[in-house]
Amino acid sequence: MDPFQIPPEIDENNACRLVIDVTSFSTIEDGRVVYRKGKNLEWWVDSEEYSIIDMEKDVSKHFGWASYQEANFWFQNQNGDTTRLATDQQLITLLRALKIVKFIMTVNRCEHVDVPVNGTQMADNELQVMGNELQVHVSNERDLLHVPSRVLAAEYEG
Repeated sequence: MDPFQIPPEIDENNACRLVIDVTSFSTIEDGRVVYRKGKNLEWWVDSEEYSIIDMEKDVSKHFGWASYQEANFWFQNQNGDTTRLATDQQLITLLRALKIVKFIMTVNRCEHVDVPVNGTQMADNELQVMGNELQVHVSNERDLLHVPSRVLAAEYEG
């Protein structure tokens, strides 16, 4: 099927093309820092039956992120300002108003979740996440991590 052709299960009157620019991000997978290169994703949706959760699920078919991270969708409002998509009603309003809706998706740290390292919480160590940079401050030299990435910086404070 042509990706630019409206799928038969979507009513042509409700069809809206979603274009999501997923930005590059780092995540932890199996205890290792993994870099995910961003890319554009596009698909058709029904403007009357689509939600932010549906959008996250559709993106997660192509990208995975850690449980301490969340996807945020951003769009350009009528004033030209970049605005975070906050509600399903906001999404439906955009989908109903336009035939093509563009978002930028970022993956950020959840504010309410503690970040695990290697599946366990670091008892005597401090973890800081600033932007896309993850810093670990360890109190014991044996806890130093070797990760071949500039994303994770470990410092010994002993």
